[in-house]
Amino acid sequence: MTTLSIAARFNGPPASAHGGYTAGLLGAAIDGPAEVTLLAPPPLETAMELVAGDGGTVVLRDGDRDVASGRPTTVDVGAPPAAAVAEIRVAMPSREVLRTSHPFPTCFGCGPDRDDGDGLCLFAGEVDPAARVWGVTWTPDGDGAVDPVLVWAALDCPSSAPAQDPTGERPIVLGRFAVDLLAEVPAGGAEHRILSAPLRHEGRKRTNAVWLLDADDAVLAAGRATWIELKPDDAAARRGDGR
Repeated sequence: MTTLSIAARFNGPPASAHGGYTAGLLGAAIDGPAEVTLLAPPPLETAMELVAGDGGTVVLRDGDRDVASGRPTTVDVGAPPAAAVAEIRVAMPSREVLRTSHPFPTCFGCGPDRDDGDGLCLFAGEVDPAARVWGVTWTPDGDGAVDPVLVWAALDCPSSAPAQDPTGERPIVLGRFAVDLLAEVPAGGAEHRILSAPLRHEGRKRTNAVWLLDADDAVLAAGRATWIELKPDDAAARRGDGR
């Protein structure tokens, strides 16, 4: 059993942890590709227990409440779509545009109210409307390889893009995330691309594929993310603004 706490800066909605970052903490405790299911909003600045189970499974617990569970899996989302860096840069929205509709503007992954270096600031744009392909560039800071937990976090918000409501009135949150880290992700100024595309849509559930590519088109990571559209009362509570 391991005790961990998620720092307040790693929030998604204002009062709960970023789903991809949380999932990455569980994924780091599982050998190989992992699938994490978020069972409750992960609390911030709270001591939680990461408990190992049979068959490589893990559970994150806040007292007697299960917050998330993880298990080994496979991730088969096919080959990524083609999208050049120049196309992605043109499609990426500005902070000003996002501020008009973003349901969680302080989100660690994609919040327009976060400063560069504080949040990841991954603002995905629609690269190919016909194929519903979205993309964003990512240039991680630091030296050596990026922490795998941050790779999970970086894949999270871009994976939501094909399922987002452009008005921000029907926010979605991460429900389940499967990621296969295929290679180390170099930091230190290397520019990468994160691409996403829809897989299926069932009621309030939207499942999308996501890929992380380097400058030579090598796939460094691939994922499958299931997003849940919040009901109106839940959306107001998670935003924290009562709208």
